Formats: sequence, C-alpha cells, structure tokens
Amino acid sequence: MSETPIPFTTFGFDETDRVRIRGTYYRVRKRDDGLGYIFTEIGGRGEVLAPVHFEISRMVQSRALKVERKWFAREDALAKAGPPMDPGDLPDYAASRFLMVTKFLEGRREGIWPKSEEGVQKFYANYDKIRAAFAPKPRGGKKIDTSDGLTRVCPRQFLRNVAKFEASGRNPFSLVRNYRGRSLHPSQFDESVVEAAEEYIGKIPNAKRPKVRKYYDDFIEGSRIAGLSKEEVPSYRTFLRWRHDILEDLHIAAAYSGEDAAKDDFQMTGAGQRRYKPLERVEFDEHKLDLMSLLKGTRLWGVLHDEAQKKIDAMRFWCSVAIDVGTRSILAMRLLDSDPGGRSGIETLRMACSPKEGTALFAGSEAPWPMSGKPGTVATDSGAAYNQRDFQLTVVSLCGTHLIPPVRNARLRGVIERYFRTFNDRYMHLFSGRTFSNPITRGAYDSKANASMNFEEFARHLVRLIVDAYHHTPHAGLDGQTPIDAWTTMTAKYEVLSMTEKDERAFDITIYDHPVGRNGLIFLGIPYVDERLQKFRSKNKKGRVDLRVNLWDLSRIRVRTLDGKGFYPLRTPIPGFEGVSVTHWRIALRWLEERFSIDEQKNYENVRRAIKATEYAVEVAEEKNDISSHLITKDDLLEVHRSIKGHIFQPKASQDYGDILPEEVAGGDPSATPPEPRRSRRDIVGPSSTAPLDPDRFEKARRAAGQDAVSPPVTRKNPRKPKPGQTPDAQEPRASSARRKRLFNPDWKAEEK
Repeated sequence: MSETPIPFTTFGFDETDRVRIRGTYYRVRKRDDGLGYIFTEIGGRGEVLAPVHFEISRMVQSRALKVERKWFAREDALAKAGPPMDPGDLPDYAASRFLMVTKFLEGRREGIWPKSEEGVQKFYANYDKIRAAFAPKPRGGKKIDTSDGLTRVCPRQFLRNVAKFEASGRNPFSLVRNYRGRSLHPSQFDESVVEAAEEYIGKIPNAKRPKVRKYYDDFIEGSRIAGLSKEEVPSYRTFLRWRHDILEDLHIAAAYSGEDAAKDDFQMTGAGQRRYKPLERVEFDEHKLDLMSLLKGTRLWGVLHDEAQKKIDAMRFWCSVAIDVGTRSILAMRLLDSDPGGRSGIETLRMACSPKEGTALFAGSEAPWPMSGKPGTVATDSGAAYNQRDFQLTVVSLCGTHLIPPVRNARLRGVIERYFRTFNDRYMHLFSGRTFSNPITRGAYDSKANASMNFEEFARHLVRLIVDAYHHTPHAGLDGQTPIDAWTTMTAKYEVLSMTEKDERAFDITIYDHPVGRNGLIFLGIPYVDERLQKFRSKNKKGRVDLRVNLWDLSRIRVRTLDGKGFYPLRTPIPGFEGVSVTHWRIALRWLEERFSIDEQKNYENVRRAIKATEYAVEVAEEKNDISSHLITKDDLLEVHRSIKGHIFQPKASQDYGDILPEEVAGGDPSATPPEPRRSRRDIVGPSSTAPLDPDRFEKARRAAGQDAVSPPVTRKNPRKPKPGQTPDAQEPRASSARRKRLFNPDWKAEEK
C-alpha cells in the first residue's frame, strides 16, 4: 500500500537573492539533482544547507525563511544604498503618475494606443471616462475644480515620464518631481474656436452616418467662425485630427450599428482559452451568500436595542474570495459582517499571499491549506472594495498589474463567477436557513425559522468545505485533476515566489498628521524615538508626521522622511513588542486594566507580564486564523490610541561598572545571602570632609572633664507684667534686627539740600 503524498508548495529562488533563515543570511544556488537549493552562509563559519523543496516549503510556511530578491545584483546597488522605499511611500501626485504610466504601458502592450502624443490623448480620454463612470454624482452647489496640474501633464511631458520610468528599470521614484516650470507652447487657436469645433465633432456619431466634411463645412460657415481670418480657423486636416482625438472608432461604430454589434466587432477574444501557471492570474470578487444566519454569535448583537434585535434577528453575509485561475485553488476567503469596502479587499489579498496552515487547523480541517505566494496579475471588478486608491496601490506594489474588465462582462472573470455558482449548487443546501436567490426558487421554505448557525461557526464550516471538500474534488477545468493535486504538481514545475518583508509593508495602514512630543512619537501608548525624529523635532517643535503601522508587529513603525519622498523605520526602545499585533496589545491593555491601577499599568514589568499572559488568548488566535475576524481599519487604530492615557515607562537600565567592578560586586559567593546593613552612628552621620570623624568624641570629652564640666542649663528671664489696658494674651512686638546702613540714597534731592 503506497503512502499518500503530502501536498506542499514549491518555491523558487535566484542566485542573486539573499536568504535569511532564523537570523542567518545565506547565498542561494540550485542543487544538481533539481530537488531543492543549496544555501551557503555569508561570513561566519560558512555553513552549508541543502534542503529539498518540501523542507523549504515548511520553512516558508513557519516564517523561518525570508528572502530579499536581487540583493547581489549590480543594478540594485544604488537602491540598497539609499533609504528603503516602496511604491506605497510615494507622494500623492507621484502615486497618481505611477498608476497612469503603468496603465498606459499596459494599453500600449495590448495595442490599445500607441506611444505618441495622440496615444496619450486617447489614454486621457479613456482614463477620464473610467473615473467619471465611478465618480459620485454631484449634489449641487458650487462646482469645485479637482484637477491636479502635477498629474495631468501635456502629452509630450507624459511621454517624458514614461521614458524616465522605463530607463530607470520601472522605478516609481523616477516620477517624483525634481524641477519647476510650465509649458511655453500655448494653442494658436482661440478657446471659442476650439469649443465650437468640439461641438460639431460631438454631432458626428449619428445613426444616419453623416460625412465628416459636412460638419466641417457647417463649422466654418457658422456665425462664430465666419468673421475670422484664415489663420485663425483650423484646417480640415486639423479638424480630422481633433475628431480622432475626441472620438473613438468604437463610439462611432456604436452610434452607426448599435452597442451590441460594436462590442462584437471591437472586443478582442485573444487566442482562446489558455492554461495559466500558478499565481499567474488571481481573480477577486465578493458574493452575497444565500443564507440566513443568526446574529447572536457576532459582535453586533450586544449593541442592538431589544426592538432592533426583533427586527433584524437574521441577516445575509458577504464573502470575499480569491481564486488561482491556473489551479482553480482558493487562495483566500474572508467572511464579512458588513458590506464590502475599506480594508476587505486588502485583507483578502494579504490572506492570499500569506500561509494559511493555522487557519485550516483553527477550523478543524483534516487536510492542509498550502496555497500561498506572490500573484502575478490581479483581476477584479469595479466594486467598492477594489475601486479605491489603497487597494490599487497595494496591488501595484506587489505585482504591478491590476486588471479591471469592463462592467457587465462577467465572462472576462469567468473562473471566479463559475466558482460561486458551483459553491451555491454543491454546498449551500447543506446549511439550514438558506434564502435562495429569489422567492420563486425558495418556494414555501421558511429561511428565518431554520436559521441555526452563528457568524463564527458558519465561517469555520466554510473553511472546512474549501480545504477538505472543494480542494479534493475532481475539477472539469483541470481535466479531472483535483485543485490540491494541480497546485502541488504545477508549483513543482513552475515555482512561485513568496512574499518578502518589503512586500509585507504594502499592507500597512497610514496614519496622517500624528503629533511628536517630548517623549517621542507615542502611538497606542508605545513610545518610538531615534536621532532622525529628534532632528525633525529640532526643526519643528510642534510638527506632525505621517506614519505607517504594521498590524502584526508593533516593535517598529515607519515615519515619512523630512523631504517627503518615502518612509523610514522607527523602532521602540521598549523591548518585547516583536511580533505583537494590534489585537494582542489591545487584549493585554484590557488585562492590565483589570489588575493594576493607572500608574502601575505603565510599568514595563507589568506590561511584559500582560503580553506574556495574553499570548495564547482566544481572541489573538481568532485574529490570526479566523476568516470572520474583524478587519482593523484606520478608524479602529485611532479609537484605540485615543482610549490609552499616557505611555509605557522604559525599563530601568542595568548598572554599567566598566572594566573594574567594586569589591562587593566582583568578589564573594553569588549564591550567598547579603549581610545585614550596619546601623551605627558612623554609618548614619558619615565622615567629615576634612578629617576622620569620631562619632563618640562628645561622650569621651565629657568623661575626661567629669560631670561638673557639663554646662549649666540655660535660664530665661521672667516676662514683664503687661501694662494697664493691655490684655495678658497680647505679646510685645519683637524688636527688628539691626539693618545694614544703606550706601545709596535714591532721594538725590535731599542730598542737594
């Protein structure tokens, strides 16, 4: 009987990578047999490790192995010499340029527009149309101009930015502005002429298919153009060029033949269905589950009024899923207790890239969940969770490509859409309280009466259905192979990349305008300080900084540099916060409040005890491994920060004796008990600064002189009798002491007299 192979992920490395295993750095080269890699220690004893792919996968899953890509590459030498920065640290205008340039290069690679000024104009029109489609509708009032002159530049300058971006090896920091100036080539035509031409060009898309020459003749014969000279009127060729820049052939075809015919005529189908490599394309989407589950197990139930509980005693949940197109494997699933948006898309992407062994064990699954790695292309719809700046910057920082297919074209993301249909048909009938997609399908089934599962319990069952059922079911899109077998087989052939520490920083939360005080930068009650922060405070005492917080490690944060071009790491002088998450720290604070006073809560020893005591708390485990855990946002961080009063005291520094130790420290048995302190007069009074002092000198002097030598007691004079009319209780005023004669008389007039 053959043993069942254990599924695992095969990770790949390059010879220019530097690998860190448990704090030790190694160089990498491939084994001759191709079963793994050889790691040679850099410096030190020159230790050599030769693990196979299974052992490397286990080290990555346990976070014992970290990799830094192209560390030994010559072209990255200048990048390593400068401050550590990533695309998420760009200024706002540079981040917008980065997004526009990458979108332009994607369109140019696909042949949508050429690399020319006309192509830039076409890209601008398409870019504005996409932004206008998802922009909120105006609510009236004064119209505000939100255009940015640093982002929307002229086509020639935009092509310069594209050239700099490609020449720097696609470095986003090449788009940071380092000059001043403005265009010196204004248009030779008046604005009224251009507006009139655009008005006639807008009439060209028509079902009657008119000739462009007819509209040009009407344009030059109009009342606004008839009185102008020949130089002030654009030629027919210029009119055609403006028409080409303003109108797309797709729009003209839609006006001539209809939208459906134009879509079939212009939409590209590619080379047909293709087979993707693992993590080459990852699709994201949300799905509203056809299930009614009780709220009593969620964090929302306790804050509702009794009447509200009766009205909303059941609800339907949203599920955010990420699936690998090549292997049909589920990379991530987040169960949301509210509508998608905010951090839901980012946390789903983080889960897709991170190991999930703890998630499977927490849910009670029998099989592992080894799928993790860095995606190549992320495809999403235009939902609220994905059509936002933070998610797009995170995707671009990780893989550089974010695809948003046109709306109402679900077939362009067919894998994720088909998975939702499979899940509803195959697994949803296993849960009581199913609502179905419409009342006709539901029939006489009472969903509300059959709701029998709370939020967290439902989340654990979803994980088990994915890990134990879906991943081990033969899939038609994989020619009958199961997703777990396809993942193991294809990652052995096409190795995937794990996330680096730089990639993990893309998921940080940015806090703006945080104050810097006398004790440094205090956030969540933890002080952060170094020399660069002191330099910032010396320059601006009441200044504020922007910082980025890692939700899973509070030992360091990142603060924006003085020049505003990036972030640099800032550590806390308080030890013990390595690997402490925000939820773990919040639970530790609650543990301190239940046991200590306000002043004792700030003591380092008590804080260290609280972190140790709550390390294995249930809420800490749920945050790491529960797919229904709360998504921490910027507002949550600020709320926790405002609730903390003061900050932690630094631990007492150990005494440094230098090279010479005192006798009481250097000698003696360390296990012996210390002697009792002496309590004699000499120890209390102490020696004199000029001569050694005998504490018994007064007693010896009295013995030598005899008892008669003792001075007589001091006597006081009898008080005088009070004068007539003066009360006995009244006391005679004390005579003032003699004053020093005044040497300077301020009254100079009296001296003249």
